[in-house]
Amino acid sequence: MRRALRLLAALRRTLLLLASAAWLATAATAVAQADGIAFDVEILRVDLVVNDEGETVERFEPVQEAPPGEEIEYRVTVRNDGSRIYRPGTLPIRLPIGEGVQYVEGSAGPQGGDLVVEASVDGGATFTELPVEAAEGDAPAFDPAAVDTLRWTPSVPFEPGMEFVLVYRVQVL
Repeated sequence: MRRALRLLAALRRTLLLLASAAWLATAATAVAQADGIAFDVEILRVDLVVNDEGETVERFEPVQEAPPGEEIEYRVTVRNDGSRIYRPGTLPIRLPIGEGVQYVEGSAGPQGGDLVVEASVDGGATFTELPVEAAEGDAPAFDPAAVDTLRWTPSVPFEPGMEFVLVYRVQVL
């Protein structure tokens, strides 16, 4: 009986990660219908290991299942394979956090530079630019655990041949 319960729990975790990947692919497809935008998605487990110098470092391993408490990193490469130049602010890329996982605060990137990174806690109705820094003594703008959608918007022309790698982490619940 215990073995059967463990197998069911493992199957549930596998299905959650696969569902998250499918959800990302579906969300990406809506943007991919724009002229020539392509997506590649990697799902990686974040392991802590000790290197040869005795330092604790992160190591990334492809994953299809993860137990509660594991940290997973999503890397979504967005590439302009078309001929159209997208003006700054005209190609928002929205990615869901998914069920059974929780956004890891501060993990959405890259921040600054050529992309504006934002988070939503209401299914994408409104967004707040990241990182959100509350003034000392003020309540935070939102609870990072409540983040359900992330959005990246290029702040520079997205020209043919260009690509961005969007990264964020979740913790399996």
